[in-house]
Order: sequence, then C-alpha cells, then structure tokens
Amino acid sequence: MTSYLSASTVGGPLRERVTAYLKSGGFEGERAEDFVAAVNEIAVNAVRHGGGTGHLEMTIDTGVVTCRIEDRGGLTSPPRIHLPEPGIPGGRGLWIASQLADSLRLAADGRGLSVTISSDLGPEPRIDSDDVLQAADGSAEQRTAR
Repeated sequence: MTSYLSASTVGGPLRERVTAYLKSGGFEGERAEDFVAAVNEIAVNAVRHGGGTGHLEMTIDTGVVTCRIEDRGGLTSPPRIHLPEPGIPGGRGLWIASQLADSLRLAADGRGLSVTISSDLGPEPRIDSDDVLQAADGSAEQRTAR
C-alpha cells in the first residue's frame, strides 16, 4: 500500500485505509489497532513538521507489517524520542508510536525524515491452562505474551 500524505489525508481517512489494508491481510484486534494508531501518529508528524506532505509505504510479509513514512522537512539529524514533561503541549507522536509498534527507526538525510515502524501481527498468542500461574494463596495470574 502506498499513499500520499497531506492535511486532508491523515487522521480518519488514513486510519480507515490502514485498517482496511491490515484487515485484507487477515489482521484485526488490539495489535492491529495499535499499529494503525502508530501509523497515524507518524503521518500527522510528517505533515505537521515535515513540509506539509509526506509519502507512506506499507507492506505485510509473513505476519510482519512494516510502514515507512517519509517527509521533506529538511532534517539533517533524527529527532530524539522522549516523553515531554506533563503540561507541555505536543511532542508525543514519536514516543507514542514507539510504544505501540514493535520497532521504530529514524533516518534523516538533509532532505527530510524517514520513519520506519514494524510489528509482528501474526496470530495472537493463545493462553492455555499452563500459562496461568497459581500463587500460594490460591490466587491466579494470567501471563500474556505480546
């Protein structure tokens, strides 16, 4: 899937396209929703901070979805990924995307920024009785794999 990004194509329209693309590949559920949110955060950043437009390319290969978003904002070095102090508006897009995707890579070449995120959206892990931990007091805790 490829897409031109602009102020009119990010947000709801992009989330719908990415969701439909993932669904066509057989991916739904929380992990897919997280990836859609991560893509949207990066796309909004590209348009807002990267010259007003961008380009998105997404692929699915053996259960791993990868999305590369490029802008032409002129950055010569990648921005730092961090969570700003409470009360400071904005500045959370890259951090949010880094929390929602399995990996996030940044590259800047003087023309702009390229952000690549990927997640393994293969089959959701199954929890069986062996994955329930029984505590000495009789309480149980379910382990989850993510």
